[in-house]
Amino acid sequence: MISGERYDATDEFLVSRLVEVRDILWEFNNLRPSQIEEQHEILRNLLGRVGQNFHFNQPFRCDYGCNIHIGDNFFANFNLTILDEAPVTIGDNAFIGPNVSIYTACHPIESDERNTGVEWAEPVIIGDNVWIGGNAVILPGVTIGDNCVIGAGSVVTKNVESGTVVGGNPAKFIKRINPDTGCSARNDDVEIIQRGLDRRGDISMIDYPFSITDLHTTHQGAERIRRNLGLGDTIDVINFCRCIILEDAAHFERKGKNWYVTAGHVKITVNAGSNTIITAHRV
Repeated sequence: MISGERYDATDEFLVSRLVEVRDILWEFNNLRPSQIEEQHEILRNLLGRVGQNFHFNQPFRCDYGCNIHIGDNFFANFNLTILDEAPVTIGDNAFIGPNVSIYTACHPIESDERNTGVEWAEPVIIGDNVWIGGNAVILPGVTIGDNCVIGAGSVVTKNVESGTVVGGNPAKFIKRINPDTGCSARNDDVEIIQRGLDRRGDISMIDYPFSITDLHTTHQGAERIRRNLGLGDTIDVINFCRCIILEDAAHFERKGKNWYVTAGHVKITVNAGSNTIITAHRV
């Protein structure tokens, strides 16, 4: 099964193992949320490998468990489902949103063959520092590189290059992530926003309009934005940038030709047609 060869999914041993794992997961999912040590003990015995500092918000579901290998600093939100007929390997610092599904099991397209119960499985590999948004689906055979962001609701059918943001169904490349800061960036956008910040002391005085991706800047530029907006720390700005690019800000409202976006301490007006920022100020 884990070798990728075809197998009979109705095999008595495999079916009995599936039932056994469901019993184990029933125990896990019915523990009180405060029973962290008991939850960890069950998962340490069930999964193939667990690193330091891991947490699964209940409920969690899988098929065999023994084919799942997770690294350090792992977090999975509610209702993670992993069909681990083949190995599923997840690196360090994984951040997985709610209702994410990871599949390895494959079935024939032809109904006659599919009805016989024959299956095969293809492994999934997820690198370090990967954020998978809620309701995303990772299909069999996919490899996701390091430092990636998978947009909410994505269906990932092909390999994802390290240091990129992807989204959609099927998931497609959106942009690269600056390896030094973790922020999405384009050199021309960074130059525009930094040039404006160099000339002005207040973000409300920056020349408008500028591209929405101009806020995805270097660490130095993010620090300038932090000071000008009076935010608590640089990470607030970085998270704000991520909110905008993933359309996951605190509040989006469409009026006429413009989007009005509020995220944290920042309110911006975006022209929906040209995808440019018209105004931005602290609230």
